[in-house]
Amino acid sequence: MSTRASPPLKAGIGATDGAEPVLGRSLFLCRSPILDRSKGVTAYQLDFLTAGEKDGSPCGGRPGGALLPVVLESTEPLALTSGRKAFVTAPVEVISSLVIKPAWRGKIVFELPVQGCDGEKLVDLLKARAKGSLELCLHPSMLGAEVRPFLSPPCFVKIDVGGLWDADRDSVLSSLRAFPVTFIATGVETPEDFEVSFLAGFDLFHGGFFRKGGGVAPRKSISPSQALLLELSARTARDDDIQLVEAIFKKNPDLTFGLFNLMRAAFFHLPNNIVSIRQAIALLGYKDLHRWVALMLFTIDRSDPSANALFENVLVRARTMELAAAGLQEQGLSEPAYMSGIFSLVHVLFDAPMEEIVERGNFSEEIKAALLMRAGRLGALLRAVEALERGEYEECGREAEKLGIGTDRLLASQTRAILECPGVRDTTRKEEADRLRQSGPFEGDTSPVLSGRNETAGQKRSWGGRLRAFFHLP
Repeated sequence: MSTRASPPLKAGIGATDGAEPVLGRSLFLCRSPILDRSKGVTAYQLDFLTAGEKDGSPCGGRPGGALLPVVLESTEPLALTSGRKAFVTAPVEVISSLVIKPAWRGKIVFELPVQGCDGEKLVDLLKARAKGSLELCLHPSMLGAEVRPFLSPPCFVKIDVGGLWDADRDSVLSSLRAFPVTFIATGVETPEDFEVSFLAGFDLFHGGFFRKGGGVAPRKSISPSQALLLELSARTARDDDIQLVEAIFKKNPDLTFGLFNLMRAAFFHLPNNIVSIRQAIALLGYKDLHRWVALMLFTIDRSDPSANALFENVLVRARTMELAAAGLQEQGLSEPAYMSGIFSLVHVLFDAPMEEIVERGNFSEEIKAALLMRAGRLGALLRAVEALERGEYEECGREAEKLGIGTDRLLASQTRAILECPGVRDTTRKEEADRLRQSGPFEGDTSPVLSGRNETAGQKRSWGGRLRAFFHLP
């Protein structure tokens, strides 16, 4: 595989002139959620990639050797996982030599690779883990007779349900029930996989099932508040008269509350001067209002968007596409790229055909082609990001080559988007994303509200902070 290297990024975390990997520049983060039985995000699987020196293609895979200590020393759980647990694969030798700093204690689970882990080494690790509160994730093949006496919580066991028949799955679970472990079903790619694994008694679930509609559940109906948002999205897209847009806000007090919270977050120097809905709309502008309305589709009927895996996925996808589009050397593509990312998953939210969603909206022909057929430049970018989300890096690289941007550009864009997301859940501590912002501009910061250009000096608030304000979270 060969891809054209992308231009060097202007921002990174802890950027140095040395050869040590820098997160966001030469070291990239891929993250997928691990969900609980209520489908809330409870942890993340983290993979770290490095870009090839010659062609920009991803290599290195999950961190091992000296790379993992560098990652853990230079980052914190808030930046990578919003403070939730992180599952990271590492060999026994690396885990045994790690000195875990306080911020990561209780926040990281070391997953042992299936190959290269003999029983004696594992027993030694299990004996030593009690001293350092080490949390491990094992696989069924590791649970031999010599290991089982040393199992104690917290301990996790991953079982790939994708390759098991129902009878085999039940048999494996039954044989392990007596042990104090938390069972994680992996390879859960469809709603049906989730239902079967849920009924089998798994505790946690990992896979792309939450991105797919259908399954055994009946089709969802669009709530009145979501219908209003679809109408508002269409009206802002076609620049309808402000009186018509204002009327929609007047129908929904919760939506109005979100609008005024957004204004307080975006315009710190005007907290007491916004006296009407119309004034707020005029100050914000249809472009940015259109963006926030699209995100509201995923959250307006939920009390806590931070636990919503689909919302988080769409947030990262849209921001990744926006940032990556800035490298396509085509003016005006970042905004439609962002909107394509948002609406590419709305059909899952409603469990409705994409054609129906497109018919309700007022999309440009370019966005329609991307959403319905994955065609055109936006469609190719969407295919590349979807492959990246699935961990199909070769496919991602092929799409990046067609687009004329390097895979490293996509990886860097996704890393940046992930690092900005923690602010949705917790902005009480300094974020890694803020460090990205302070180290220099990024080519993809096209939105005044997202980039903070509407704010006076010393009053900047992170992108995640603005999200929290819009969704009126404390």
